[in-house]
Amino acid sequence: ICLEINKSAEELLGYSYEEYAGRAILELNGISLAEIQRIFNQKSLSSKPSESELHIRTKQGRKKLILFSVEKITLNEEECRLTVFMDITKDR
Repeated sequence: ICLEINKSAEELLGYSYEEYAGRAILELNGISLAEIQRIFNQKSLSSKPSESELHIRTKQGRKKLILFSVEKITLNEEECRLTVFMDITKDR
C-alpha cells in the first residue's frame, strides 16, 4: 500500500498521490498485484536493496521502462518496503 509518493513520481507516472492512496503503486501502471507481491517477496529475502527492470504504462498509456529498487525498512516499528524507481526508457 502506498504511504507516500513524491512529485517526480507523480509526473513520471501521471497519477496523483490521491489516486495512489491505499493502493499498490505499480498496480495502476499495468503491473498485477500478484507480480508486485512476487517482486517484494523475492527481494525481501535479502536485507540489501536490489534492482530490477520493469515495463509499466503511465496514466496516459505511454510505455516506460523503469529501474525498480526495493529495500525492507522499519518505520514506526512497522515493517515497510522503501521503493525507488527511475525512468530508463531513453537509455535503452
